Amino acid sequence: MDNKVFYIIQTHSGTIPSRIIRLATRYEYSHVMISLDDSFSKMYSFGRRTVNNPLNGGFVVENMNGEFFEKFDKTECRIYKFKITEEKYQLLVDTIAEYEKNPRKYNYDMIGLLLRFFKIKIKRKNHYVCSQFVAEVIDKSSIYKFNKPFEFVKPKDFDELSNKEIAYVGRLKEYHLQ
Repeated sequence: MDNKVFYIIQTHSGTIPSRIIRLATRYEYSHVMISLDDSFSKMYSFGRRTVNNPLNGGFVVENMNGEFFEKFDKTECRIYKFKITEEKYQLLVDTIAEYEKNPRKYNYDMIGLLLRFFKIKIKRKNHYVCSQFVAEVIDKSSIYKFNKPFEFVKPKDFDELSNKEIAYVGRLKEYHLQ
């Protein structure tokens, strides 16, 4: 029985890196996060660790009301809601917990980000981009299997996932105002 939920949040913040990714992918959203509840006080992803330095990236636990989204308060988003079994939800929680144990161990994969646009696959240990991380986490949790290497998964590929419902489209800061 599908009695647990999780969320995939696609965003576009308008930062310079997000505009470059949007231009390269020709897709409206440039970033992907995963959340285990609809408070979005913990959205897991790979991105900048500090608001003002896009080059210092790695595993991050973002907060809808945190510093980044305060600064980039016009961030647009689409939120997908997924219903899953208790067993898959626990796998998801356990998989994400492995990253949370030692977040500094994981880094943003700038090289991999560039190479993916040339269809060059590179797997660097403990290096991820946001879409690669979310894809790997839902795969390890037996929720969805992608038909391509995680290194090639892009934000738009999450549109293809089955058993989803659109929970919200609009400004992220206005989500709880609906």
